[in-house]
Amino acid sequence: MNKSDGDKHRKIRLKSLKRKRYFKKSKILKSKRSAKCPPSVTAASPGPLSMMELMQNMAAMGMPGATGAAGLMGSIGIIGPTGATGVMGSIGLMGSIGATGATGATGAMGTVGLMGSIGVAGATGTTGVMGSIGLMGSIGAMGATGATGAMGSIGLMGSIGAMGATGATGAMGSIGLMGSIGAIGATGATGAMGSIGLMGSIGLMGVTGATGATGVMGSMGLMGSMGAMGEMGLMGTMGLMGITGATGATGVTGAMGLMGLPGTPGLPGATGATGATGAMGLMGLPGTPGLPGATGATGATGVTGATGPAGATGATGIAGTGFIETLKIGDLNAQIPFNAGGGNNEAIGALAFSGQQITISRIAAYVTQLGSTGVFQMAVLQPTSSSQSTVIGVTTVATSLQAGLFILPLTAPVILSGDITYHLAVYNQINGSNLGGRSTGTTGLVSPPINFRSQNLSGFTIGQSVNTSDSILLSPWLAGLP
Repeated sequence: MNKSDGDKHRKIRLKSLKRKRYFKKSKILKSKRSAKCPPSVTAASPGPLSMMELMQNMAAMGMPGATGAAGLMGSIGIIGPTGATGVMGSIGLMGSIGATGATGATGAMGTVGLMGSIGVAGATGTTGVMGSIGLMGSIGAMGATGATGAMGSIGLMGSIGAMGATGATGAMGSIGLMGSIGAIGATGATGAMGSIGLMGSIGLMGVTGATGATGVMGSMGLMGSMGAMGEMGLMGTMGLMGITGATGATGVTGAMGLMGLPGTPGLPGATGATGATGAMGLMGLPGTPGLPGATGATGATGVTGATGPAGATGATGIAGTGFIETLKIGDLNAQIPFNAGGGNNEAIGALAFSGQQITISRIAAYVTQLGSTGVFQMAVLQPTSSSQSTVIGVTTVATSLQAGLFILPLTAPVILSGDITYHLAVYNQINGSNLGGRSTGTTGLVSPPINFRSQNLSGFTIGQSVNTSDSILLSPWLAGLP
């Protein structure tokens, strides 16, 4: 039962009590009047007394005697239908707020009616001046953070089931020390609200720290002007009315006496049973995360332990196989003829670097024009100065070429270090042939040249020293293969 129903029942009971007292007093007056008048006169009366006669008789009577004890209250009749709701009056000015009275005991919750449609929101009133901020209470020590559970995949939000019984509240953990709060920056403009994402699964709730002491309450800011009231929503359906008790027998109606003083209101009736809990509303948007606390001081570095004895040197591993080339084959932009620059019995070469120890057993060139016949051989050279390189590996000799990738085997595998540069060179005396290469390089270096030409050779042999001081700024594409 809500407050309005309780007020309505109290008004009905009060009205019934007043009516009974009036009937009782009327009965007493009637009995006194009967005692003063002879029965024959009463019997001879043609009908009920007129109002004037009644007033004359009442004036002839003496002062009314003391009111007798009130009779027992008759049973309350069936409650009539509720009248139509009147038009809502205009809202008066808000009076000053009185002191808050003591909070009464909360009655059991009645059944929740269906929610009416929400009216249009009124215009937001102007924000009042912000009150001064109270002193902040001391914050207790922070409790230990629990281990973070693995995040589950975010599924579509299912329908919310009926709320289960609330479990017992766990003991509140102590709150850790709060880091110093930085100065509050200027508030930026509020961005448009983004769409609400799908709700993820709710993780386990951490232990709540102890509540800090409440700070002094700041002074209340000025109240903003009240916005226009939105339209009243539709009234929810009224709950079922309780069963009315049996009506008692109607007593004899006494004469109406004078109305007595209002009696003391009766005790409130028993509170109705608690209604079923309504469905849970949609979850609100998450609040803004608090600022992170200051990082604690770094602990002292522990003493460095003693260095253990060095382990035995492992056996030398087998040299890996790899790949080394003078250029990227896709960067070729020139054809280098067998007698580039008008040289005689010449070899040309270019710098190469692998970056790791590898073993090669073949060398490849890229033939762009076949020519006729002659001597063709390739070699690996190790630079010894800015103008000399020594041959450390040679291929077999060919007398004709094939277009495209042309590969010859080394007479023996060559292990190349990953820490030094090498020259890959070709001795091409096949008349009319061309090899793929690139126009690149520079001269006048104090280091081994990027590319070179050496003339008046008869081929390559192991240990041979080759002059690399001459350059025509052309590098052939040559590659060492495993």
